[in-house]
Amino acid sequence: MGKTINISDDMIQEVLCKLPLKSVLRFKCISRSWLSLISTKHFIKQHLKISKSSTDDDEDNKLFFSFKLNQNFYRFSGFGSCSLGNEPIVMTPHFDDHLTRNPILIVGSCNGLILININESSKKLLLWNPLTKEVNDNTPPPCFDDKNQDRSIYGFGYDEAQDAYKVVCVELSYKCPYAAHMYSFKTGSWKKIGNFDKGFLDENHAKFVNGRFHWLAWTATRFSYRVLFEIVSLDLAEEKYESIGGPKCFSNHNVNNHVLKLEELGGFLSLVVTKRCEHDVNVWAMMEYGNAESWTKVWKLSNFCTYKDRFLHQFLHRYPIEAKPLCLKKNGDIAVAFGTNIIVYNSKNEMRKSPINTLGVCIEQFTVYRESLVSPFGDV
Repeated sequence: MGKTINISDDMIQEVLCKLPLKSVLRFKCISRSWLSLISTKHFIKQHLKISKSSTDDDEDNKLFFSFKLNQNFYRFSGFGSCSLGNEPIVMTPHFDDHLTRNPILIVGSCNGLILININESSKKLLLWNPLTKEVNDNTPPPCFDDKNQDRSIYGFGYDEAQDAYKVVCVELSYKCPYAAHMYSFKTGSWKKIGNFDKGFLDENHAKFVNGRFHWLAWTATRFSYRVLFEIVSLDLAEEKYESIGGPKCFSNHNVNNHVLKLEELGGFLSLVVTKRCEHDVNVWAMMEYGNAESWTKVWKLSNFCTYKDRFLHQFLHRYPIEAKPLCLKKNGDIAVAFGTNIIVYNSKNEMRKSPINTLGVCIEQFTVYRESLVSPFGDV
């Protein structure tokens, strides 16, 4: 007669935490006890922690993006997803027709959850887990008293101190300071926080890095045409704004000839700098968060398009030739959306791979995320 081997729940959990998520989801069907174990908040956090430490970010990093379904209209009605490895592209909705009926704005992602602003004028927010297909569309819109407000920009992140996912909403208007509110998915409510008074903001959503939201703010000098910029952060726990030093070589005296955009690339606060008219793209990353001396140029692409080619491409295809850095990988490679392709370069600007994906469309907005079991509902 065979000997029965008893395996403790702790050992089962340790094994399951190291398995791919798709396998874990299948194992929910084995028994009620396994379903209960995999559904616990502790297990979900442990699996997420181990997943983040994985070195295989080719397969773990997923790209969710929007594009113009009809190039004749500026309406972000199409979207798709793919891995930054070699999995096929999925160009169909993962949930109901929320996104096919309304313009969408991708706010950002955190721990496998993606926040989307549907129908900008109504300020409707939707929190979605692409893996589990769960959608939370019950977030109430923020209420502002300023009748001069133009539009809202958002940020989405995780407050580790309070174990809560949060949204910041800054209401843009024709004058500073801007009113700001914070929403907690844990409490299910908005609250007013300090006004943003660090300068003017563009229409880009905040980038979440190291427990803080980040914006690129700018001011214009009174007696010259110079534009001064600074990186401003907001701590989720303390709700205080602070300035962060940028790369020294882009001090305020020489930014007028460049287009600057703040990004989160592979967990690093990054600055994408495009030189006007010359089609040079430089990517800087803060390799040690909070240390202004650690800004490092991680990628450069020079003269990738002549003015004539750019004009003809815009005229014929109705979208510009543009290089969009997507993700800085742990081995130093960088994934870039170039036209309708995704290409991986190494730090020496050499193409490490042929195009890993041909999208067939030009990306408008995007976020890179890692799949998780985190729920988009209250107790996450």
